[in-house]
Amino acid sequence: MVFTNLIRWSTASLLCLFVTVMLLDSQKAFAATKEPKVIRVALTIAEAKTLEIWAPPGSKLLNIPDDTARLTQKSLLRVVRNGWNLQLPQAHDSDSPTSVLSATRAEAMKTARLIRSETGHFPKKTPADYTINWNGQTVANTPTYLVLTPPKESDIISINGNNYRGQLLLKPRGSWYQFINVLSLETYLYSVVGSEVPSNWPMEALKAQAVAARTYAVRNLSPRKDHDICDTEYCQAYKGVSAETTPSVAAVNKTSGLIATYNNKAIDALYTANTGGITANSEEVWGNYVPYLRSVTSTHDDAALESNWGFKSFNWSRSYELPELNLLLKQQGFIVDAVHGLSIPESGTGGRAITVVIDADPNPIVLQRDSIRAALDVSSTLFTVEAEHARLTTRIVSTPTAMRSNRTKKVSSYRRSIAFDLAPIGISLVNNSVFTRKERTPETITLRGSGLGHGLGMSQWGAKGMADQGYDYRDILHHYYNGIELTKLN
Repeated sequence: MVFTNLIRWSTASLLCLFVTVMLLDSQKAFAATKEPKVIRVALTIAEAKTLEIWAPPGSKLLNIPDDTARLTQKSLLRVVRNGWNLQLPQAHDSDSPTSVLSATRAEAMKTARLIRSETGHFPKKTPADYTINWNGQTVANTPTYLVLTPPKESDIISINGNNYRGQLLLKPRGSWYQFINVLSLETYLYSVVGSEVPSNWPMEALKAQAVAARTYAVRNLSPRKDHDICDTEYCQAYKGVSAETTPSVAAVNKTSGLIATYNNKAIDALYTANTGGITANSEEVWGNYVPYLRSVTSTHDDAALESNWGFKSFNWSRSYELPELNLLLKQQGFIVDAVHGLSIPESGTGGRAITVVIDADPNPIVLQRDSIRAALDVSSTLFTVEAEHARLTTRIVSTPTAMRSNRTKKVSSYRRSIAFDLAPIGISLVNNSVFTRKERTPETITLRGSGLGHGLGMSQWGAKGMADQGYDYRDILHHYYNGIELTKLN
C-alpha cells in the first residue's frame, strides 16, 4: 500500500531507482573474473491472459515494491490478468451496473463495439486486477516491477514456452508488461548469429556476422534508457536459446570481443539480407554522409540464386493494378483519389531509387529514400518501372474553386476567366467548367528489382558468397565497411 501511494506521488523518481537497482543487480548476479559486458534486450512477448515463467531451482525473485528477495527451490512465476473492465455510460437508473467484466481483450473489444452501437459511446477499457504468484505465494495484485535472476547466466528461463538465458525484468507498461532480458554480450550474440543467418553457412560468413552484430550491439548500448536493443529485425533478430547452434557459438567465440571501428569508435554496422549486386551510399538511404558506408559492388550476392528459399532476395517483381496501388497508399495514410502512374526522377548508385513520384489525384505523392520500400511494399529500392497495357483516357485536371464572394474564381495556376486559347497545351474545357487532358494511363505497373533490405553495409548473402570463394571474415568486413579497423574490446 505504501508503494502504491509512492508511485502516485513520484513515478519518475521510482523509475530511476528501478533502473539503478536493475543495473546493479545484473552486475552482481553475473560477476566474473572481469567486468561483464551486459546488454538489455527488449523482448517481444505476445499479450496473454496468463503468463507463466519457469526458472531453474534457486532462482531469485526481486519484487521492487517491497524490495523483498525470495529464494526458493521451486521455479514458477505466474501472472494472471483477471479480465478487462469496460466503463458503461451513466444510466438514469441508479441500480444499473457501471462496468462490465470481459475475460479477454478480444471479448472486451467485441463488447465495446456492441455498447457503442447501442449507446453511441465507446466505453473506456482498463485491465482488471492481476494475480502475481511466485510458487504458490501471492506477490502482488497489481502490475508490479519484478526481477527474476537464475543462479547462473547459462541457466534457462522460459516465458510462455520461449527460452532465454540470463536475467529477466518485468516492467509494467500499459495493459501488459515490457520484458527485458539482461545477459552478457557474448551470450546474446550466440543467439543473434543463429537468428540472423543459417548455421550451415561457411564459418567465415558466420564470423563476419558475429563481428557485425557485436559492433551493432555495442554501438547501441544506451545506459540512460530502460533497454539497449530490441529482439526483432528492426534492430537485430534475437530468438533466445532456440537459435543457438554449435556453429553460431563457435563463430562468436572465435571472434570474441572483436568489433569494427572508425576513428576509434564503434561503427553503425548495418547489414542487410541482399544488396542486389551493389550496396548503397548512406546518403541514398538516410540522407547524410557516413564515411564507412560507401557503395561497393557485391558480386557474390547471386549466391542466393542457389537457394530454394533465398533466390527471391536477389531478384523480385511486384505488380499493381492501379486501384490496388491506390488502396495500398490509402491504407498508409496518403490522401489519394486515383493513381495514374509512377516514375523515378532521381536515382543513386547502381540505379537505386532516391525519389519516386506517384502521379495521383488530387496531388502527386513524392516518396524518398528508404520510405519508398514501406510505401510501395517492396523488398528494396533497387528497381525499374514498367507500365503495362496503357490506354488512352480523359483525365480531369482541375475544376473551378467555389468562392464565398464574387471574386474571380481560379483553376489551378490560371484564372477561370481567361480566354480558352491561353490555356495550357493539351488541356480541354468541358461544359465550360472542367479542364481535362487526354493521356495514356497504364492498367498495371510492375516494379522489377534486386536485393532485400535497405542496402547499407554488409550483404549477408554477399558474405556467404565471398566465404564460399575462400575469403575470410576480415576480407568480408573490410570489403563492405570502408576504412574500418578491427578492434578488441577492452
